[in-house]
Amino acid sequence: MDKINFTGLKNIGSYSKNLPYYPKNQLRTHMIINLTDDYQGNDLTEFKEIAKKCRPLLGNMNFAKNSNFIHIMTSTTNLKDDVPGMAVNHIVIPARKETLPLFSYIAKLTRRIANMADKEFIINNDFKYNNDGESFIFPLIKVSDLTKHNKQKTNQLLDEIYSPENNRKVSQIINNHIQQQMEDYLK
Repeated sequence: MDKINFTGLKNIGSYSKNLPYYPKNQLRTHMIINLTDDYQGNDLTEFKEIAKKCRPLLGNMNFAKNSNFIHIMTSTTNLKDDVPGMAVNHIVIPARKETLPLFSYIAKLTRRIANMADKEFIINNDFKYNNDGESFIFPLIKVSDLTKHNKQKTNQLLDEIYSPENNRKVSQIINNHIQQQMEDYLK
């Protein structure tokens, strides 16, 4: 039986390592979060309102397969002067006055995840070990593609992707990337 989630966030997964289909000097950091509304907050509603305000500039930031998952990706190269870019639900988000509320929302969300206790991370195993858990984290491939469809290795990688420790680490990386973008924007 799955635990009840009281944070408004569940099924958080993240990955921050080089992938075979990216250039060697480029690191993309991926995070998915199942947003919900609960008695402690309206994470899903808040995101939808912010996304609606950004729609004229960015277009429609649909959720993956009409679920309530948000996919956040930052991308940077090994160059020291590179400012990381950010995409939300596969739409590149430029740092502009109109998108600052979205950057603020993602920064707040990632700070919250970075400070969550292990018991607050609720992962539904029916989600994690099925097609959705495998395919939502990366835009072009499934987790099993990285493990050459070895079930044991796939499950090990899924355990890492959906682990509290990894999620805290990657959320901090994304938060740092947002800070870099905001510092560059405000120059």
